[in-house]
Amino acid sequence: MVSNIWARVYEHRRVLLIVGGAISLYIALCVYQINAASIWFDEAYSAWIIDLNPLRILSATAADVHPPLYYLLLQVWSFFAGSSETALRFLSTLFGAVTVGLTYIIARKFIGVKYAVFIPYVVALSPMLVRYGREARSGWERRSERVNLNALQRLRDRRAGSAPEERRQGQR
Repeated sequence: MVSNIWARVYEHRRVLLIVGGAISLYIALCVYQINAASIWFDEAYSAWIIDLNPLRILSATAADVHPPLYYLLLQVWSFFAGSSETALRFLSTLFGAVTVGLTYIIARKFIGVKYAVFIPYVVALSPMLVRYGREARSGWERRSERVNLNALQRLRDRRAGSAPEERRQGQR
C-alpha cells in the first residue's frame, strides 16, 4: 500500500518535471528576441486601449472583432508588470505556456501517459505558437486552440494508423 503511494508520487513528480521542462523551453524560446521586432499596429492598439477605464474598454471593443476579455486581462497584467513592450508581450507568452501544459492533459486522455509526455515538446517547438507568444495582441486563445486541435487530430490519426490523405480518400 505504502509503496503504491510512493510510486504514484514518483510518477506525478516525473510528469511534472517533464511537462515543466516543455513549458520552460517554450518560455525561453519566446523570451529570446521578444523585442526583436518593433511594436506594430495591433500591439500599439492593445497598449493604447489598456489606458482606458474598464467601461471604456468594453464600449471601445463592442464593435471590434476581438472580445474585451484580453484587453481587461492585459490591463490588470500591466498594473503589476508594467506597460513596456516586453511586459505587454509576456502575457501572451504566459498564455502559450498554459497551452503547452494543457496539451499534455489532453494528450494523456487520448494516448495515455507513456506517449503524452512528448506532446508538450512538440507544441512548445511550434513556430506559430512561439511567434504569437511574442506579440501583445488579442487572438491568442484562438491560435492556441488551433494548435491543440491540430495536435489532437495528428494524435488520433497516428492512433488509428491512418494519415489524413487516407481518411479523405476513404470518404469519397
